[in-house]
Amino acid sequence: MIQHDTPCMARTRVALAGLLCLIASLAMPARADYSFDPGYAGGDGFLLDSFSTDGGAAARYGGKHAVLPNGDIVMAGIVRLANDTIAPFWNIGLVRYTPQGWARPWSGFASPYYWDFQYYVVYPNLANGGSGDARIESVEDIAYAAGKIYVLVTRAFSTSPSDHDAAIVVFNEDGTFQQNLSVILSSAEEYARALDVTVTNLAAKPVTVSILAERYAPGPRLVVAKYNLGTNGLLAADAGFNGGAPLEVPISTACAGTNLCNIYAGDIARPTRNFPGDGMPIYVVGSVQRAGADWDYVATRINSNGSLDSTFGFGGARYIAFDEPGSDRGDFAYRLAIDSGLPGFTFDTLFIAGNVRRSCKDGIGVAAITDDGNDLGGFGSNGRVVHAGSSETGTICEQDASFYIGDLVKNGNELAMAGTMQGPDPGNVVRIDGGLLRVDAVNGSLRDIARLPIGVSGTRLGDARLRGISHDGMGRYLVTGDLSNVPFGFGSLYVSAGVFPADRIFADGFDRAVEIQSQSRP
Repeated sequence: MIQHDTPCMARTRVALAGLLCLIASLAMPARADYSFDPGYAGGDGFLLDSFSTDGGAAARYGGKHAVLPNGDIVMAGIVRLANDTIAPFWNIGLVRYTPQGWARPWSGFASPYYWDFQYYVVYPNLANGGSGDARIESVEDIAYAAGKIYVLVTRAFSTSPSDHDAAIVVFNEDGTFQQNLSVILSSAEEYARALDVTVTNLAAKPVTVSILAERYAPGPRLVVAKYNLGTNGLLAADAGFNGGAPLEVPISTACAGTNLCNIYAGDIARPTRNFPGDGMPIYVVGSVQRAGADWDYVATRINSNGSLDSTFGFGGARYIAFDEPGSDRGDFAYRLAIDSGLPGFTFDTLFIAGNVRRSCKDGIGVAAITDDGNDLGGFGSNGRVVHAGSSETGTICEQDASFYIGDLVKNGNELAMAGTMQGPDPGNVVRIDGGLLRVDAVNGSLRDIARLPIGVSGTRLGDARLRGISHDGMGRYLVTGDLSNVPFGFGSLYVSAGVFPADRIFADGFDRAVEIQSQSRP
């Protein structure tokens, strides 16, 4: 399960090769219910990546990924190399995989990147974590459009007093650096949360980048910025959106006529339109504090000129509460997917997924609303469903697992969510593993929940957290995240996997069950 196409014994990096060859010897799926794709990463189904030459001295935490036109995926995360000793600053770490699960070398050559035979981009790779604009604390999102890779980060411009700002770092498709842009810059604390890159008109193909951040002034609230890609290949502020300035979204209807709501930012998305001249809106979701510890989902629609659409929901916002036992302790919306229907129409359906507090263990709440803010008819109860988690009590509760969402994708009539499951294993030891939750997009019914531990034959290789998901056709999903508490002193690693749900083993004309069983033999 090494990332390169060469055999284990031929590798020149001895320490790393020893570990990964050992992991490779353990990595054959032992149980078919893991649902790993035997056609991914040479039959292992998942791939661990350590950014090679730094071995155990480095730290790496993977996140979301973007899919390129040829099917390659580019995974983004944060990396601290052996010489990066000053916390909390990190580098952006990019790695590119083929659809079959092999790392593909980047074709660009440039500094100050850290190239390991061109398999990795580590930016900015300045001594001791960098300084000034290079003070990256987190990588939040990644997207691809028209030959460019966009990475959304939070940077620390000052730690005393604390001052965080959101920024976009743009790379060319070959991995070379293109642009570093402060998109939300003020004296207030602002943390990047989500990125949407949309080709707004498929005929003219302009690229619009929308940014969602969270501002603390005095409490958390939503901030949206919009940028366009110019003819020079660089992003610039959209002067037609709020006069070219970031918009602090005014949410007042939940706060007795004030504009002082505490609102956590979740996700941002724009629909896809196939015809010219559209005034495409921007949809934003998050969580609003209603009273004390009670938080509910909130969705808003922003016009293309940067004004809040007051016709959406109730005065510009739609609040969504769940009635699960324990949900008054707070329900938090994190991910948004939009179905724009058939080309030529402008009817959008919003699917919002997040974590819902239940009396025993936390689950996933999915809400479906129309583009005017009303409940989607036929989807669950009043346009919402809750899956995973538990409302049991006593010893039964202790045996259940919580599910925390990482990412959401709509695939035809299915909603698929990757995330983290935390609960006891058969030996009653609490474990942290990846999870895959699939829901019918028409009626909200549960299709499948799969726990995805990284390990074989009862041997776990660490704690898995999945943060990204995309569908790859033929019933397969690609998931990415990281693996921590890895043995042999390696600490944390990027992880990517190809996943076949249990009810989709027959794909592309081949019997996947036979392949999985053959891989499972001792």
